[in-house]
Amino acid sequence: MTKILAIMASPEIGWNTDTILDNTLKKLPKNSYEKVILKNINIEYYSHEYKRPKKEETEFLELVEKIKKADILLIATPTYNFWVPAKLKNLIDRIWYISLDYKKINRFWQPTWILNKKTYFLVTWWANNFVQKFIFFLYPILWLKAIFTYYWGKNIWKIYIWWLDYTHHIKNPENKSRLNKITDKISDKLKKYL
Repeated sequence: MTKILAIMASPEIGWNTDTILDNTLKKLPKNSYEKVILKNINIEYYSHEYKRPKKEETEFLELVEKIKKADILLIATPTYNFWVPAKLKNLIDRIWYISLDYKKINRFWQPTWILNKKTYFLVTWWANNFVQKFIFFLYPILWLKAIFTYYWGKNIWKIYIWWLDYTHHIKNPENKSRLNKITDKISDKLKKYL
């Protein structure tokens, strides 16, 4: 059976990103996914010392194995200050070694791909005006697409957005139909692989 690894990258458990992810997952068969809360995993920052994981980094090594075994990654993240949360950026910095083979260089002098993962992004953000919405939306999503295309190669990726402003907190009752609409769309796409 296809295995989905859902990575919840928000540091805010139970808030918008987590709520959307949970509502998506509850529409899938229980044995088809595993949810990981990135906030709860100790991941050292990328440095010369931590290019590759060390034996004592057991939580990170367990996550790496889950990523390797998963057929689909579903990464749920908010955007903060035109970027993804630090923990997700740190994960991306640290997983290069399972993604790219630097011993095999292609004709563009780039490392070849080791993994080929289907990757879905669920991105949430809020902003007050059009300019903020445009900048908050555009940069992190283009960056995520670029980095995972570089890492995974021929990935199938989709991005789903929940556009928030101060009046559209996801737990407001008037947002229930909007929440169901977006989570139905995501879960329907994922069910095609199950």
